[in-house]
Amino acid sequence: GKGKTAIAYEFAVNVAQNPPSLAKNLEIVIWLSAKTKKFETGDPIDIENPDFWDLDSALNWILMAYGENNIPLSVMRKELLCIDWLTYLPALIVVDDVNSLTDDNAIPFFNERISTTPSKVLLTSRTTLHGMSARSLQIRGFDIGSGQGLSFVKSIIERYGLEIAQFPASIMNDIIHVCDGSPLFIQDLLRLCKIGHPPAAAIRRWRALGEAARRYALEREMEGLSPPAKTVLLTCALLSGQASLSEIQVCAGITELVCSDAIRELQRLFLIPAPALIENENRFQLEANTKELVLQVYRNTEEAQRIKNAIDARRGIDNLNVRGKIGFYIRQSISLVKVDRHFDAEETLSKALNDHPDHPDLLGVLGWVYKNWSPPRYVDARIQFTRAYELRSSKEEMYLHWSEMEQNQLRFPESAGAAEKGLEVIETSTQLSFRAGLARKNFAKTLYQQAQYNRAKQEAEQSMRHLNNALKNGANRTKVSPRTLGKMFRAQALNYEILVDINQTLGAEGAVANFLRLLAASIDHWSGECPHDPLLPAERDRLWRRFPQIRA
Repeated sequence: GKGKTAIAYEFAVNVAQNPPSLAKNLEIVIWLSAKTKKFETGDPIDIENPDFWDLDSALNWILMAYGENNIPLSVMRKELLCIDWLTYLPALIVVDDVNSLTDDNAIPFFNERISTTPSKVLLTSRTTLHGMSARSLQIRGFDIGSGQGLSFVKSIIERYGLEIAQFPASIMNDIIHVCDGSPLFIQDLLRLCKIGHPPAAAIRRWRALGEAARRYALEREMEGLSPPAKTVLLTCALLSGQASLSEIQVCAGITELVCSDAIRELQRLFLIPAPALIENENRFQLEANTKELVLQVYRNTEEAQRIKNAIDARRGIDNLNVRGKIGFYIRQSISLVKVDRHFDAEETLSKALNDHPDHPDLLGVLGWVYKNWSPPRYVDARIQFTRAYELRSSKEEMYLHWSEMEQNQLRFPESAGAAEKGLEVIETSTQLSFRAGLARKNFAKTLYQQAQYNRAKQEAEQSMRHLNNALKNGANRTKVSPRTLGKMFRAQALNYEILVDINQTLGAEGAVANFLRLLAASIDHWSGECPHDPLLPAERDRLWRRFPQIRA
C-alpha cells in the first residue's frame, strides 16, 4: 500500500510517452514482474505463471520484447544475445518485485551485466538489495506533519466533497499516523467520513477494526447506489485496464442510456474518476484501491459471475470442460426443435444460461430456437442474436440465421446489418459477405422502384463491394458449393444491372458504360465457373436481350 509498483509504473509510462532528456536514446520500455501473488477478485492468489522466475525466463521475456521468440539457445547464448539487443536498441527495463525470485543468477544480470550497456534498469523490492543501498529509494509512505502527506489528505477531502474545517492539522496527522502513511489506507479511512462518520470517530473505528473498516465503508457507499450503478461499478472492477462506455454497457448487459446514467451517478459519488480520452473515445478505469475493495466485497455474488462470463465471452475465453457442456446443451436443444418441442428446447437453453450466464453460443442458439418457433418469435430472436453479437460470438451460422430471418421478412437493411455484424468478427467469411451483398442489392432495387435513386446507388455500390469480396474469397474455396457460387454470380450480375439502370436514370453515361463492362465480365465468369448452374441460361439470355452490347 505504499506505492512501489505504482511509482515504477508511472515512471515507465512517462519514459515511454515523454522521455526526459537523459533517456532520449532509449528505444523501448520493458516491464517484467516476478510477482508470485496478485489480487484477483479481491483475494491474494498464487500466480502460476509470472513473467519470469529465473534468469532463463527473464532472458526469454526480454528477447520476446525484441521480437525473438522460442530461441533454442543455452542460457549463456541468450544472455549474450540480450546484451547485444540492449546495446544496439537501449531499453528501460522495470523489474517488479524481485523479492519473489529464488534464482541467485537473475539479480546480478540486471544489476551488473546490463550496466555494461546503454540500457537502464529499475527494480522494485520490499527490502534493500545487497550492495544497492546507495542507489535505492525507500518508499515509506507519508510522514506525520509532512507537506506532501497533508496535501494528499486535503486532496482526498476535496475530492470527496468533505468540509475541510472538520480536518485541522492535528486530525490530518492522526489520519496519517493510524494509516502508517499509506496513501491507500488514508483514502479508505476518509471513505468513513464520506459516509457520515465524524473524523475523530472514523479514526477510532479504523484503529479498532482496520481491514473491516475498509469493507464497511464501501458497503455503506454501495447501499446508496441504484442497481445499474452497482452493476457498472462491479463491471469496471472486473474489466482489466481502461474500458469504453460500449464495453462496459455490453459486459454489464444494460442499455447505453442506463449505463451513461449509472456512470454519472458513480462520478457524483467519486467512485469512478473522470474518463481518459484515448483514440478519440472516453475510457473509464477505477482507481486500484476502489477496484480491490469492490472485488473483495462482491467477488462471490451471482452478479459478479454473470459479468465475468460476459467479459470472458467477449475475449473468447472458454475452457474445454465448459465447451463440452455447452455443446451438449446445444445438440440437445437442436434435436428438440427438430421434433417440434420448442418449449423444451427453450427450457434446456434457459437452464444452461443459468449455469453459464451470457454465453454467446447459447444465446445464439436460443435466437435460432425463437426463429424456428411456430409461429416465429422474431422479437425474442433478435434480442438473443443481438446479445450474442455484443459478446462477440464467432459463430458464422448465428449471423447467417439472423440475416436470413430478416431477409425473409423483407427487412433488407436489417438483413445486411446482421451479416455485417458477423463480418466485424469473422472478416473473411464468404457466406456473410454474400448475405450482406444480397441484402444490399435487394434494398437497392426497392429504393430504385421508389425513385430514391441516390440512396439506391449507395446501397448497390455497397452490395458490389460485399459481393466482390464474397467471390474473391469463395471462388477457390472447396466449402462453397457450386450452387452457392452460382447464386453469388447471379447476385453480382443483377446488382450490376441495377447500377446500370440507376446511372442511366441519373444521366451518368460514363458510369453506365463501366457497369455494362462489369456486367459482361460477371456473366463470363459465371459461365466459366458454373457452366451447369440451372439459373444461368435463362438469366444470361435475359440480360443479353436487354443489353445486346454486352454479348461477346
